Amino acid sequence: MGLALAGAAGGAALLLWDSRSTEISKTFIETPEASVWVLAIAALTAYWALIAGPLWLTWWRVRVYASGRAAWLGIVIASALFLTLILGPVIARLVFSDQVDFPLAHAQLKTTILTSLGAAVSLPGVMAIWLVDAATGEIPKSRGDAMDRLKELLWLRAQLLSLATRLAGTIALVTLASGALRNALQDGPASFPNYLVFVYGAYFTALFALLYVPVYSNLKSAGQDLIDHTYPIVLPDSADFQNRQGEREAMESLLQLRVGTADSLKIVGIFLAPLITSLVTVLVGITVG
Repeated sequence: MGLALAGAAGGAALLLWDSRSTEISKTFIETPEASVWVLAIAALTAYWALIAGPLWLTWWRVRVYASGRAAWLGIVIASALFLTLILGPVIARLVFSDQVDFPLAHAQLKTTILTSLGAAVSLPGVMAIWLVDAATGEIPKSRGDAMDRLKELLWLRAQLLSLATRLAGTIALVTLASGALRNALQDGPASFPNYLVFVYGAYFTALFALLYVPVYSNLKSAGQDLIDHTYPIVLPDSADFQNRQGEREAMESLLQLRVGTADSLKIVGIFLAPLITSLVTVLVGITVG
């Protein structure tokens, strides 16, 4: 709770700093819509304060699976490219911000600080997901019995789901803050069309799927390979067929290869969080506007 309060206070303080230094900025920050935007940013920075430690800790735990300089170089480059795609819209807005009459004082500096904080919090999460993928590729080469490799796969799957949930939360809150900003700007010089908030959410959803789906698919494939190696398929007319099928199904259940309704809804919810958030903010914006 303390971390969340500190994060929220820091985000709000950053936006409110010197916000009444000019008449335009004072008029803007005192509007109800701007207050909602400040609250959205405060919620985002509070969330960052809560997840930063766990994301870095997960990265620290899975980093041992990146064997060799080449693996690390590939992971760093891939993570940097992915973050560039995520931050691209924000960076583009910063580059052209001198052409936009943004009403908040020191807007470029404040946006730069928030963008840098977001990158610092998200980077270990993105890298850790790539590391989970690297670890999945190492499981067939790992030593130990099938139970050891089973535990390793289950642990990696839990880490992947945890990472995905935390990063999806960040994307949803960023999208929410973007919608709140659009409502605050209204029809001013720095405003942007309402539908762009939805495009923003769809863009993030697509990028998130690009990051998560291949790693999740590789984990499922590794689990199936482990089952086939530990309990090879036997012909239906074999005396051991029923026992073997039971063993395979039990291991499939442990590895959760057959995703149930609850897990399916959880995964779908993670993917659609940015898109749903953007749609809600667009609808709210239409109502407010």
